[in-house]
Amino acid sequence: MVGRCAQGGLTPTDIVVGINPGSTYGDAKRWLPERFAEVTERLCRTIHTSPGQQVSVVIFGAKGEEHLGQEIAARLSSRSLVLSGATTIRELMAAVKRCSLLLTNDTGPMHIASAFKVPVVAVFGPTDWRTTSPFGGAHAIVREPVDCAPCLLRECPIDHRCMTRVTVDQVYEAATKQLTPLGVRGEGLGETPSPPHASRLTPYGALDGVTVFLDRDGTLNYDPGYLKIAADLKLLAGVGPALARLKKVGAKLVVVTNQSGVGRGILTLKDLEAIHARLQGLLEQEDVALDAIYFCPHHPDDGCRCRKPNVGMVERAVSELQLDFRRFYLIGDHARDIQLAHRVGAKSVLLTPAPVDAQSLEGLKAEKAMPDAMAKSMAEAVDWIFIDAMKSAKGRDERERRERQES
Repeated sequence: MVGRCAQGGLTPTDIVVGINPGSTYGDAKRWLPERFAEVTERLCRTIHTSPGQQVSVVIFGAKGEEHLGQEIAARLSSRSLVLSGATTIRELMAAVKRCSLLLTNDTGPMHIASAFKVPVVAVFGPTDWRTTSPFGGAHAIVREPVDCAPCLLRECPIDHRCMTRVTVDQVYEAATKQLTPLGVRGEGLGETPSPPHASRLTPYGALDGVTVFLDRDGTLNYDPGYLKIAADLKLLAGVGPALARLKKVGAKLVVVTNQSGVGRGILTLKDLEAIHARLQGLLEQEDVALDAIYFCPHHPDDGCRCRKPNVGMVERAVSELQLDFRRFYLIGDHARDIQLAHRVGAKSVLLTPAPVDAQSLEGLKAEKAMPDAMAKSMAEAVDWIFIDAMKSAKGRDERERRERQES
């Protein structure tokens, strides 16, 4: 499938909009092909991408629907690849998973996309959306209520009003809302355009296998010194949306934090448990589920293996979560965070809201704590990770392609 996409001109960093305009069940389930083409064309123009990224369209379909795919492709100005009638089930699954969004009728690929948590916009007509809509929350159903639907007929005996009354504007608006969690903002939809992020519409699953380790105080939440009361924990501005972008494309998020306040007798383990419960709750409100929180409760004089920059917490995470140590990132606001990153082979981002002067740089060098990047905010840190991860993925793909050619 990778080779076929490459032959079609798709690159690993392309943003892919998938279309499934057909239906083997019957013509009654098919939205109009010219409307699929129009909404796709509008989406491709609307999507904001970072420099160097391109939008491609992949069209799916069963055998006998090749003409339908070609008809839609001919109406598009964006690069397109027609896979109608040309994939096995396994290849179809791989191609659907590669999409950042799937526009579809009520079909099998709709459920494949849902299973892979690819955002779906599904147009329903004669079938019952209450019984066959895609599972999960990453989808939108577009339908026009009419008296004769759902009828479950394969061919419409009258005027196909359940489908012809579904407009391009309706589907376009639903698609734009589905893309918003990935950082896309639609022009003309009452939202203020923002500067393009590197992660904007990064393909779903692009960071599968990547783990981002996160410091806690000063990185996720305001640092009052020794945080003792759960109610006092407040997230730093922008942390939730930035981490949500990472989770949306498959990254694992693991907190590693020194909490010597326990060893010093300033707070109890029960206090710390309540603080972490609040942290998880606040992040969940932003659609961010942490994969784990590890903490060191020891006094600095205890000589433990877990207090950063020692590697105990990361080693435990690798063992318990089965992490790929070759794809680690770490975000923190202290030299010891960067030192830990060096010890475990992670790429590091130092959060530093204030400009770093020459003296500070020399201090980081002296402490062997020079990061791979510096960022003023979590949003900037996440942008850097996206750029670096996509470059690394492209490099891996090129190496694998060379190895295949040499073998």
